[in-house]
Amino acid sequence: MSGSGSPPQGRPATEPTSASPIWRSGLPVLAGERVILRELQASDAPTLFAEITNPEVRKYSWPPPPNVAAFERFIDWTHQQRAVGKYICYGIVPRDRQDAWGVFELRSLQPNFLRGELGFVIAPPYWGSFPAQWDPKLGIHVT
Repeated sequence: MSGSGSPPQGRPATEPTSASPIWRSGLPVLAGERVILRELQASDAPTLFAEITNPEVRKYSWPPPPNVAAFERFIDWTHQQRAVGKYICYGIVPRDRQDAWGVFELRSLQPNFLRGELGFVIAPPYWGSFPAQWDPKLGIHVT
């Protein structure tokens, strides 16, 4: 029935289209006043390893990769999983830094991100500044 607001007959509302979402080929950079969210780079591995393996962080987070090389493999894995549409992982880059001091991740739990899991971890020097404060350009507020 035309104009009823229901999906076309013969195609479920949740059926994927043949075109892949553009983010599968690379994540867009999201720039806020305090941070930049960008795809992780291999050069982020040393800082992430040093900061995320901190015992204070480990109390609240998943077990991090055990060394810099393992962080590099994790970063490669994030790119592979993004490309197949299962995972989105941004590096959290404070405006006063060039490298990621945390990650913001979204994992698909059902096809097409119908249901997902969100998580983030950030280095202790930035606790209390992001993401616990509002960044109006990114629209992020976590308390």
